[in-house]
Amino acid sequence: MENLVDLCTSISNSIDSSSSNLNFSADNLICEEILNNALDQSKENDVDDDPESYVVVGQDFEEPVSLEGSVVKDDDEAYELYNNHAFRNGFGTRKGKKEYRNGTKIVRQRFFICAYEGFKKAAGVVPKCYKKIDRRTGCKASVQFDVDKKTGVYVLSKHSRVHNHSMVPANKRYLIRTHRNISKEQLAFLTTFSCSGTKLADVLRAMRKEVGGEANLGFTIPDAYDAVNAEKKNKLDGCDSNQLIRWFAMRQANEHDFYYDFQLNEFNQLTNFFLERWENAV
Repeated sequence: MENLVDLCTSISNSIDSSSSNLNFSADNLICEEILNNALDQSKENDVDDDPESYVVVGQDFEEPVSLEGSVVKDDDEAYELYNNHAFRNGFGTRKGKKEYRNGTKIVRQRFFICAYEGFKKAAGVVPKCYKKIDRRTGCKASVQFDVDKKTGVYVLSKHSRVHNHSMVPANKRYLIRTHRNISKEQLAFLTTFSCSGTKLADVLRAMRKEVGGEANLGFTIPDAYDAVNAEKKNKLDGCDSNQLIRWFAMRQANEHDFYYDFQLNEFNQLTNFFLERWENAV
């Protein structure tokens, strides 16, 4: 009788253990499925953040409106005219070549081209650890401005409107590189709050809310971080050590008991510095 009881107990424990293992396996499958879904969603978001992923080579597109005959006063306005036109149609632009009048530096013709124009040169022999994706398709779309010799105004004389690729959808055009720009006012706003100790992410969140979303902001989050870091670097004159040495020199000029010195290595990089204040100086 005792053996029967022990056998039943053993079977019961085995069933409980098996049930527990099944539940554990089911939980693992659920967690794995959730993780896979999250990874798939992340990949989809990465694709969505890249406007060029929507561009299909071989699907020709012709711009519906011609800009021929347009007149602008200088190079900046000429580029702005074509770039705004490109945004309405869904492609990026690049500045092309300039042609000058013989023996002078006076511009005779100016070209602006589609961002997908031409092909990149073949990579060198030495492999690189990081390589950008080549998006160029050999597109021939472009505009040609002739510069009037007397007045200097730019007249759009030729507009090639046929592209050998599709366009970026309207809801993703704000991500195209040539249509993103941080204004001086926006940069000053970001820099001021960043220097005051406010997290840049919080400032950007408030700005996105104010304008009704990132699409109306005019730039992306990485653009903002790059611009703020570049502004800080410019204020430091390219190097913290230069600012430090300049500050020491100013103190030495104003304080007769202040002394400093520094050492550089073979690459003209700062290795160490020494400073001292003479308490008993006369």
